[in-house]
Amino acid sequence: SAVWAVGNNGPQATAMHWDGKAWASVPGPDMEKGAGTLNGVAALGPGDVWAVGSQNKDGADRTLAAHWDGTAWKVTPGPPAGKILDSLYSIAPLKNGGLVAVGSSVADTPGTNLALAQQYSDPCASGK
Repeated sequence: SAVWAVGNNGPQATAMHWDGKAWASVPGPDMEKGAGTLNGVAALGPGDVWAVGSQNKDGADRTLAAHWDGTAWKVTPGPPAGKILDSLYSIAPLKNGGLVAVGSSVADTPGTNLALAQQYSDPCASGK
């Protein structure tokens, strides 16, 4: 059975994969500009893994989702929800083939923390 774990190593997001015998490091998604971290992961199949977290863009943390197709990650930046900090912490599959990710958003300087939910379409679902 396969298990995935995500996080960060300094400023770079990282992923680890357990194949039932040993852990292997999987290069994290390329964050282009800025640091990033991955907080949650959902493995739907060997070539269908989603991870969520945040990426620093222009001085503010913004949500991101990354999809592993078995060979490479594709990063999907999320839309800005707050002005200061947005982060996703967990992701789960939906029965319709989509996914929902949850996290939080800080919208103002006093630090008002708001719940955040974003829905994604699974690009691998169309082949099922």
